[in-house]
Amino acid sequence: QFKIPANVHGAIVSEVDPSSAAADQGIRVGDVILSINHHTVKNADDAVRLTQHPKDRITLLHIWDSNAGSRYVTVDETKAG
Repeated sequence: QFKIPANVHGAIVSEVDPSSAAADQGIRVGDVILSINHHTVKNADDAVRLTQHPKDRITLLHIWDSNAGSRYVTVDETKAG
């Protein structure tokens, strides 16, 4: 379904709330989260674990997407919607 290269490992984004801070930063379904706050993400369980108890509401994501390749995104939940 998603054209993800074999060397890209992480958690595939399966849903994005259109009114979320993530959507505001251009995160889309099919993007792959490679790391969260400099911690490697191997799968969806890692992504959930790393975001369950955040120290603050700003998160640094390393994302891969089919259009731009690898990029960093800062998601600021205080500015959502």
